[in-house]
Amino acid sequence: MENRKFTRLPISVMVELHVDDSSPHYGETSDVSIDGVFITLTPPSGLQSGQACHLDLILKADDGWVRVAFNGTIAHIRDNGIGVQFDIADINHHESFLKLLITGADDIDRLLEELGTHPRADFRFKQE
Repeated sequence: MENRKFTRLPISVMVELHVDDSSPHYGETSDVSIDGVFITLTPPSGLQSGQACHLDLILKADDGWVRVAFNGTIAHIRDNGIGVQFDIADINHHESFLKLLITGADDIDRLLEELGTHPRADFRFKQE
């Protein structure tokens, strides 16, 4: 059994992934949390756990489509995709990301508690 710190929500959105300044890779999330995401795609060759990456979650917002940008670290690689732990998030569209999480949550109170008590001091939203 996995020991997760944050609720994984079965949310599907499009993702654009960049690793080592390579061409973009496109996939879809199968689950999302405030701390990371699992992206369903064929993993790029040469990809390794611990490698830095940049990804954009492409979300439908009230005013159109937005990209919520994250810098992250490849946490694990599977045949059907990769897990990414978020390091830094773009504050410009964090409201759209939070709305996405709240919309997908069965237990909103638990999610709000997680949002208020993020234990990783190194995770932060940044202004672009």
